[in-house]
Amino acid sequence: MEDGNHLAKYAFDDNLETSWASSPGKPSATFTIYYAKERTINEIKIIWKYPPLAFDISFYKQEWGVLYRTVNNKNFELLLQFPPRNV
Repeated sequence: MEDGNHLAKYAFDDNLETSWASSPGKPSATFTIYYAKERTINEIKIIWKYPPLAFDISFYKQEWGVLYRTVNNKNFELLLQFPPRNV
């Protein structure tokens, strides 16, 4: 949803008062993060204003792999920790 209040750039601005949102009424949305260079991560934290019921967290390194999947989410926050991986 690019309405000025929920732009993609607000997903990573470290301000809990701003947020990204998908377009209303769409059955699904994709949010992709591209890094300019490879980096190592071992944690993903997501805070939702409107949590999705079902979602995947995937990564791409030569091919796509699912890191986390749920179809019964009721949480407003997710902290996913895993062994370090290059992305």
